[in-house]
Amino acid sequence: MYSADQRPDPDALLKAARREARGCLRVFLGAAPGVGKTYTMLRTARERMEEGEDIVIGVVESHGRADTEALCEGLARIPLALLQYHGRTFHEFDLDAALARRPCILLVDELAHRNIPGSRHARRYQDIEELLEVGIDVWTTVNVQHLESLNDDVARITGIRMRETVPDTLLERARDVSLVDLPPEELLERLRRGKVYIPEQARAAMEGYFNESNLNALRELAIQTMAERVDADVKVAMDAGGRVGPWPVRPHLIVVIRGGDEDISLVRAAHRMAERRLAVWRAVYVDKGADSAEQQLAVEQTFSLVTRLGGDSLRLQGQSQVGEVVNYARTVNATTIVVGRETKRRRWPWSRSLAQRLMARADAFDIVVVAQGRRKRHRMPRRIGFHLHPSQLVAASLGVVVSLGVALLLEPWLELANLSLVFLAAVLFSAVWAGTTMAMFSAVAGFLVFNFFFTQPRLRKV
Repeated sequence: MYSADQRPDPDALLKAARREARGCLRVFLGAAPGVGKTYTMLRTARERMEEGEDIVIGVVESHGRADTEALCEGLARIPLALLQYHGRTFHEFDLDAALARRPCILLVDELAHRNIPGSRHARRYQDIEELLEVGIDVWTTVNVQHLESLNDDVARITGIRMRETVPDTLLERARDVSLVDLPPEELLERLRRGKVYIPEQARAAMEGYFNESNLNALRELAIQTMAERVDADVKVAMDAGGRVGPWPVRPHLIVVIRGGDEDISLVRAAHRMAERRLAVWRAVYVDKGADSAEQQLAVEQTFSLVTRLGGDSLRLQGQSQVGEVVNYARTVNATTIVVGRETKRRRWPWSRSLAQRLMARADAFDIVVVAQGRRKRHRMPRRIGFHLHPSQLVAASLGVVVSLGVALLLEPWLELANLSLVFLAAVLFSAVWAGTTMAMFSAVAGFLVFNFFFTQPRLRKV
């Protein structure tokens, strides 16, 4: 039996069922050409073929590499289609022949390939999507620089903008993503030996795109992409199985903002913390539906800063700030909740701060309390005199009246000196709840009431 918090997520189960109905996509991801994606795909395919699987090559781009061509020997192939374009003949993947053959697993190399004009689809990934729709499992390869979301980053790193990109959704929908990794030094050595490109092309590549700094940066992008994919797989498994998080497989910070000036410094501190931990981070705000226009503006300004710093932001709806934050943190498998240290005086001495309430409810998370800086505000010169708020005045007066009632009830059993302590409690209440001014008011009012009702001559003015 599952508890209420451990029931499988129906949406996650439905997603899993839909994935079962389609063909399965497996992607061999690499940081750059030559790391061995195609070689690894073919070697894995041969192992599966020896186990009795029906595996067919749709298209493999060997680029003249002898070891890659050797691995193709013995695997069934679908003949390539011959297409004419501008007076030249091109060999392209034959989608119709693959659909007619319907193998169990089809190998289609180079996911980002652009098809020759006249093909059914403009891009090879669109051919693969059609194969998946009819239930054929497809294995393919792609380099990280071809992912659409990384196009600008790759251009900044390498100085070259990739024209052949693929949607990130393909990688997200893949059943399995395998990272094929090779240290830059080994890849450069393979280039020198002519195992990636022919010697003339290899020399040009090493002078431009294939320098060590570029390869290190691309390798880091590939590893980060793989980490995000694994994190998403863990989340899917948790939702489908009704497992309660967090599972601390990857640092994930949530910073809780409150709609004040202090949120800016809090977000900056959370960003620095996430950078040091190489963590995903996001800011959340719990909207209770009664916020002022000033608070709403502060939240929007803070969310804008979060976006500029590379984080995500989300507005949660609910009346329980702690409950909404904890539930969301479990949903996204967060590991750390960051809050600001409260600087305002609490209304009641026994009330607890946000951090204390989170620690009571979220014992599975790390709670980090950050000291916050306030923005300096222009202060008007103080005026001499007392400023009494009507609600505070009413509360202080009520405290004196309650003290009088209690003192009258206790008068038969207590001496006069002890009865004065009852009125002292009203002064203490006013000091804690409303400050010094109300405490002074309670002290004066309590003295007059005590003198009038309890000292001789009684019920007479002083």
